Amino acid sequence: MATFKAVVFKHQTRNDATYNIKIRVTHQRESKYINTNFVVTKEDVTKSFKLKNYFFINETDNIIKKYRDICNKNAVSLNEMNVSQVVDLITKTDKSNKFSIDIIDYGRRQIDSLLKNGKVGTAKNLKNSLNNLIKFVGCEQLDINYITAKFIKDWVECLTALRLFDINHQLLFQDRLFRQQSL
Repeated sequence: MATFKAVVFKHQTRNDATYNIKIRVTHQRESKYINTNFVVTKEDVTKSFKLKNYFFINETDNIIKKYRDICNKNAVSLNEMNVSQVVDLITKTDKSNKFSIDIIDYGRRQIDSLLKNGKVGTAKNLKNSLNNLIKFVGCEQLDINYITAKFIKDWVECLTALRLFDINHQLLFQDRLFRQQSL
């Protein structure tokens, strides 16, 4: 069975005097390291470079728990794998568990909420904006992960081509919807 530990290496000091936290994966007496997005300073580690900041300890423990869950789900085939294959399994599975929201469904729920609160005008404008977004994507579902700067640019060009004079309104209400969703 694979084991996991959060580690910081003294010899891997970055230019800004910080250190990247890595997760060490050990399987069948071999080790590999997975980078995390966490960066610590000397104040966050002990003299022997073990984590001492509880925020980073908790966050890396959460990551390790996810990795253990993935390994437990694949326990039968894990003994047949080498450490590189285990790391590939963990990182591919972890990426597939990406946060996702259907922004169109969320928008409809927001419109219903606005109508219940008596904000008919705002709900009407948001519904109009949402309908234009649905026409642009050509379907009734839109994962929020697909909304990029290029997507917004293409959508604005489409609205311009349709000669909709309330493009600013359209963008204002979509921005409002996205901001409410992220809270």
